Amino acid sequence: MCPVTYQGEAYWQDVLDARYAGTTDAFTMLNGSFGAKWMGGKFITSVKGANLANQEVMQHVFGDVMKRSIVGEVKVVF
Repeated sequence: MCPVTYQGEAYWQDVLDARYAGTTDAFTMLNGSFGAKWMGGKFITSVKGANLANQEVMQHVFGDVMKRSIVGEVKVVF
């Protein structure tokens, strides 16, 4: 996972009316992940986080506000 991502101001327009057009603010997000292998690599656990600074981020003018996201994952190899 890339630890720091940046998106500059972006213009978005949809085929709908003018409410679905406009620019977004630039933003920088801090992300991170770590994991471990267990039992000879048969179990892999990891934790992944996005927008760790918990800033309100909109990737496009009609999208959801993205906040901090943390996900745990377990993989089993057999």
